[in-house]
Amino acid sequence: HAKETCPYFPTNKIHWHWSLEDPAAAPGNEEERLQKFREIRDQIESLIKNI
Repeated sequence: HAKETCPYFPTNKIHWHWSLEDPAAAPGNEEERLQKFREIRDQIESLIKNI
């Protein structure tokens, strides 16, 4: 959905898009949802480190 909701500014820069789950949509109790946010945070960290 990022292409639908995020503006595009034409440049000669590289455009990155990663399909990540929406942690706000995670089911479960507060602790389980918090864990999903942490998992997504860690995924983002790993993706950035691998650039």
